[in-house]
Amino acid sequence: MGKIVHIVLWKLKDTPEARSQVEKIKDLPSAGRIVCEMGDNKIVGEQRSQGYNWGMYSVWNSYEELHAYAISKEHVE
Repeated sequence: MGKIVHIVLWKLKDTPEARSQVEKIKDLPSAGRIVCEMGDNKIVGEQRSQGYNWGMYSVWNSYEELHAYAISKEHVE
């Protein structure tokens, strides 16, 4: 079976606290996550980015593992 790609975009305030909170996601327990890359948006131009300035790209072994993570206590809190 193929892998699942999960992409999330955020509109963050440009503060160290906001970035720190989002970066903590990488440290959450997540069985089945193969790759997790995060960073600020490199798209030039507000119209193209639609205000999204931070993103996460992750790859999972299966939809079931992604779903289990999505409803986990650590992720929901």
